[in-house]
Amino acid sequence: MPIKTTVGAAQGVVETNNGSGLQIERDPGHKGFAPFQVYSIKTVTSQVSMSVDDAGVIIVSGSAGIVPVLMPSASLCPGSMWTFINKSLDSHYLSSSTYGSANGSATFNNGTTGGSRLQLANVINQSITLLSDGVNFTVLGGTSSSISISGT
Repeated sequence: MPIKTTVGAAQGVVETNNGSGLQIERDPGHKGFAPFQVYSIKTVTSQVSMSVDDAGVIIVSGSAGIVPVLMPSASLCPGSMWTFINKSLDSHYLSSSTYGSANGSATFNNGTTGGSRLQLANVINQSITLLSDGVNFTVLGGTSSSISISGT
């Protein structure tokens, strides 16, 4: 008798008879388990404020110029991974929710530099991957070393 296994936030792991395979359900509170995590894919073309549920792959493409992306506080999404892919020749940027404010804090960090604004290079298909440690978004890697971090 075939068995189907479902992993969901409501009931956890559930096995049922007369089914087959593995099904991992996704909802805002459950993204699966490595290496089977299910990340969202989102395209942004104009200024946007990201929410915690937007963690995943974000394609940035602005036909009208630079697209500012306002990130949530790293403390709201510890462990979340964000990959940004530039699909235009514009220097899009990510900024913290406190960018420009007198009490801004280091939100992006690449191991040597910290700041509240991360500027992507104006290179098509450049990507950058960030991981929230609950305090900062740490740069894990990317396809170009020409990002810049600034701000306080």
